[in-house]
Amino acid sequence: MPIEEQLSLVSGTWTRDQITAEGNVRTWTKVIEKGKNPSQFLETITIVNGASSDATVNKWQLEFEAVPVAGKFLNFNGLRQRNIVDGKPQKWNKANISYVFQVDQNFYHELWDLAAGSFRYRRVDALSSVIDASNIDVLNPLLGKYQGESNDISSKAYGARKASVSVTSTAELGGTGSVMKLTWASKPKGEPNKKAFMEAFAVFSYSPSKGKVVKQYQTSTGVMMNGVLISVNNNKLLWERTGESPAGKLFELCLFDFTEKDTFKHVILKRTLNGIPQLEEENETIILKKVE
Repeated sequence: MPIEEQLSLVSGTWTRDQITAEGNVRTWTKVIEKGKNPSQFLETITIVNGASSDATVNKWQLEFEAVPVAGKFLNFNGLRQRNIVDGKPQKWNKANISYVFQVDQNFYHELWDLAAGSFRYRRVDALSSVIDASNIDVLNPLLGKYQGESNDISSKAYGARKASVSVTSTAELGGTGSVMKLTWASKPKGEPNKKAFMEAFAVFSYSPSKGKVVKQYQTSTGVMMNGVLISVNNNKLLWERTGESPAGKLFELCLFDFTEKDTFKHVILKRTLNGIPQLEEENETIILKKVE
């Protein structure tokens, strides 16, 4: 992303909630305005206990410079700061504040300590907090329509008996580009869609709280699953999936392999049902070819 575009995202009103040791909610709000040049900004921070604006704990201002570090990362370089007491700005003093931050569309990630993790602010002056679509670019190989056939596919968890089936996977992005929708259908060869033995509808997106790409899907056989993308390498996407099936609790490691051009290999590396390994179902591979 060009630095000019990164800097254009910094201004705005941002907020995050903190739970105090007493179990109360403390809200941090920062209003960031453009400064004298494109890389300088004025930040006004207000801390409030509870929902009442009368419960302001602290308020101050910071002038800072946003310095590019690498990729989407910026360095917050504090120039000067002042307290605001009873609505009145006090004297400016030199600021000794520096941290790394990243603006991800409508989320502001503030990193002070690698060991402690980051603080995440939400933009509240926009119509909606749309996730940066580039966060799911890794899923682009899924887009389009893939078809193939497979023999002797069966699964106790998914309620599927051994059969030779035709499989179709169709995926598309939503209007914002931040959500992907996928339909997976398996049916006996030569049969119409209404005789499919399993349909699955999946939604893929990026979770700011997890910092990972996630998915949820349901099947026509009563399976409901959540997945997290835990590894990506050389067009191989490894998912950890957990959920419920009519037969009990289900766990899977599932590989999406796109290393061959226009080919989608769906591989079950590991599957347990109620904690019991389903060894006969592991390494099950379905190979699909892109048709459009």
